[in-house]
Amino acid sequence: MNDMVNELEIAMIEEGAIGSVQSMALRLLRDKGISRSELAERMEVSVARVSQILADDPKNLSIKKAAVLFYHLGEKLVFTCDRIAVMDRKAENEKEERKQSYLARQSMKKSMATWSSCANDDSNEKYLVAV
Repeated sequence: MNDMVNELEIAMIEEGAIGSVQSMALRLLRDKGISRSELAERMEVSVARVSQILADDPKNLSIKKAAVLFYHLGEKLVFTCDRIAVMDRKAENEKEERKQSYLARQSMKKSMATWSSCANDDSNEKYLVAV
């Protein structure tokens, strides 16, 4: 019973992944105004093969074929998973925080340099310049 549930779950996951690839490809075709026949020509396959790839029950839609499909749509097919997406967002946030911290330090250094040059001026007057 457990093996049957696992097989069904795996089949559903496979279908979901194929559906995602097909959905993205169809959206790109519409967005870029590319016909199936133009895509077939770019991929050097028949229109029937393109239709088969984009059909409800595609035959032999491998990662390689999906990558080639997206290449000919002028895109790069990127695979990820939920955990990797979370890790990527965290890394991007940390990068942005480091950038903001760096910019704040640079601004502070610039302010200090401006104040210092004003304080060391030949006149005896000392003043702080707001920047």
